[in-house]
Amino acid sequence: MVGRLKSLYLHCGFAPGQMRSNRAGSVPKNLTTEEALFLLAIEPKDAGALVTIYDNHGRRLTRTAKRLFGRDPEVAARVVNSILVAIGREAATYDPQTMSAGEWVRHCADAEARRLWEALGGAGGSRGRRTRGAV
Repeated sequence: MVGRLKSLYLHCGFAPGQMRSNRAGSVPKNLTTEEALFLLAIEPKDAGALVTIYDNHGRRLTRTAKRLFGRDPEVAARVVNSILVAIGREAATYDPQTMSAGEWVRHCADAEARRLWEALGGAGGSRGRRTRGAV
């Protein structure tokens, strides 16, 4: 895997440790979620790796946002952005021996969405959240 990461950086024209956040379009299209997480562990603001995470898991991230914050597309987009920032920030904690990359992304997304919900007073209020019940 380390060899693959080095070749990704060389392919994109960067030396290890050099930020790539201004070159999102240069990431190879066949980047896996696991490879994106490893790139984010090196550089948490790697735009190309974050785009890969969004491309591979965007629907799930949006569903997570809407589940807690309602169907407003602007709110959902802001929550998804916050989730992506959290994924970049926490990527160094990903351990492929513990869970798959997709499971880790879902776990991180759920944790960040809950954190946001609680920070906005969601634990004690009903702002944005729809309650389930018999209709």
